[in-house]
Amino acid sequence: MFHKIRLLALLSVIFVFASCDDSLDKIFQEPSKVKPAQLLTSIKIIPEDQEAQTYSFEYNEDLKLINFTNPGAKPFSLVYKEENGTLNNFKKVISGIFYLDKISKIPYDHTSYDIIPQNTNELGEPYLLKLILYSEDEPPMVKYVEIGFYQLPNMFKPYLMAGGIIEAAEQNQLDQSRAQLFEGRLIPSNIPASIDFMDEDMVLEHSYDARYEYDQMQRITRGKITYSKAGKKESTMVTELICSYLDSAIN
Repeated sequence: MFHKIRLLALLSVIFVFASCDDSLDKIFQEPSKVKPAQLLTSIKIIPEDQEAQTYSFEYNEDLKLINFTNPGAKPFSLVYKEENGTLNNFKKVISGIFYLDKISKIPYDHTSYDIIPQNTNELGEPYLLKLILYSEDEPPMVKYVEIGFYQLPNMFKPYLMAGGIIEAAEQNQLDQSRAQLFEGRLIPSNIPASIDFMDEDMVLEHSYDARYEYDQMQRITRGKITYSKAGKKESTMVTELICSYLDSAIN
């Protein structure tokens, strides 16, 4: 039912009981065209013993992302340049828009970080990352991140494309730690299945794993993400995830 490839990239966590055929792969990964069935309209996050939080996305008739809404906040609008249609408020957008690091948080104290790809796969995508964490009055801390991928298209990539966020990341100076996550080279083509955070000696310290349900088009519809600290079963925490899409049919 699924094929797991051990790879490394950053901050994403999904086990998928599915495989994707060539037609679906084309639908999700065609770089120049985003289709309604690809676009997420909402992501509901239900942390263990906490209230649910819903992140939503709105698109115009051209399937361009025009705003997003975070829990308890007003809609935030994306602003595009009139002359070429590129994103004009990139820094503000990436400081608040939902992405995988919202559910697979870095499990170490830090004020900022740098991401340094170590190796890439045959697609040119990083599968091993060095993570350098910075804190006030403390020396930098070095960690490594290992992620497994499934052969199922990354469902988070389409709305980033629809907002011109990946393109803008290539054109802007990435002076925010989180901005690095939106670089095209760090956004995987396939859905990550697990994240392992390791120390300098590559010894496991923290991990995120998830099990996902999917619809007839193999789009992720819901799942459970499990965080655990190595050697401490009592530290396990589960977060549920529910996804909704713009269109129920592939056009």
